[in-house]
Amino acid sequence: MGFIVQPDADVRVYHSGDSALFSDLKLIGQLYRPNIGLINVSVGPVGGWPLLTGEMTPYEAALAAEWLGLDYVIPTHFVTVDADVEAFLRLMNNMASDPKPHIKAVLLKPGETFTYPEQ
Repeated sequence: MGFIVQPDADVRVYHSGDSALFSDLKLIGQLYRPNIGLINVSVGPVGGWPLLTGEMTPYEAALAAEWLGLDYVIPTHFVTVDADVEAFLRLMNNMASDPKPHIKAVLLKPGETFTYPEQ
């Protein structure tokens, strides 16, 4: 289940929960225009079954951030920075150099905070 939280008139946060990639993320982006996305990055398939997961692969997570039209994306659902998180950050950096709108990836450590807009 994913949801939008609006703590301030100009701040809208999309939390993907355990959602996989789905095309209505484009609609959510158009209707609610989230600024920040908390997007789950794969921790491996549930029970060892391929494609049976609520998390997204690094590519799917980057695509979700693009479809949502985010300013900032914060990867979630990982214990340590692993190959999936690193691949996601590389994809986001590559997307930022495209002519597409810039989406900045923010990697938070436990206990760290993020302030929007970033100062």
